[in-house]
Amino acid sequence: MSSATTTSTSATSRRAALADPGHQAFVILRTGFTVAPILFGLDKFTNLLVDWPTYLAPWIDNIAPGSAQAAMYAVGVIEIVAGIAVALAPPLRGLAGRRMARRHHRQPADHPRALRRRPA
Repeated sequence: MSSATTTSTSATSRRAALADPGHQAFVILRTGFTVAPILFGLDKFTNLLVDWPTYLAPWIDNIAPGSAQAAMYAVGVIEIVAGIAVALAPPLRGLAGRRMARRHHRQPADHPRALRRRPA
């Protein structure tokens, strides 16, 4: 009987979360920021929306190694990876948080970095 109670409690809390406007906004934005970069990244390979090599500014084409199409392929891969990163954000958030906490911990007063930050 506890599994039926757990299931109904879980369904009730899920419904309550879906009724919250803040949660609805979060889901819409997260879906958009996941799907859009992936679709736009895939478009860099298919050129359905825009002919990307001609859309690329000439000065960027001059400094980018290879052809304009190769540069757009690289941009497409980056966009696809960004979309996947947004989709996987909750598992990565804990890792990033631990890294930031480790990087930005308070330095002892005699530490060289702490000495550099003191105003003159």
